[in-house]
Amino acid sequence: MAFTKAFNDHNPKALDSVVAKNIVEHRKGVQSGINSTKEFLNSLTTAFPDFRTKIEHILAEGDKVVVFTNTTGTHKGPFALAPGIPPTGKQVSFRSADLYRIANNKIVEPWDVVEDLNMMQDLGAIKFNTPPPPARG
Repeated sequence: MAFTKAFNDHNPKALDSVVAKNIVEHRKGVQSGINSTKEFLNSLTTAFPDFRTKIEHILAEGDKVVVFTNTTGTHKGPFALAPGIPPTGKQVSFRSADLYRIANNKIVEPWDVVEDLNMMQDLGAIKFNTPPPPARG
């Protein structure tokens, strides 16, 4: 998918051929309009200079496409979804499911569901308590 390729190539200009100028963003932290989508890509590149997204599944019906991905990267810069967390140098891995509405061969609306908790745990931003082992009796 050309959108994922533009992200993997860290190439905001490539988004012009696959994203509508007036894209209506439904992703947290991203405003509508192609410039905001490009800024989102730039923020990912700053936070995770080596990030790579691998497509695991693609499903399409009508004007909608669902793409399941797995993204990895090393946290080396500020990250908008983890404000106040300094770069950790830690490797993160998270999955997402993205729904895209397509019109005139361009993405006009994206939605996503991201494994934020796993990513925040990888960054050390949150910690989960480990329950004690069951008592033997």
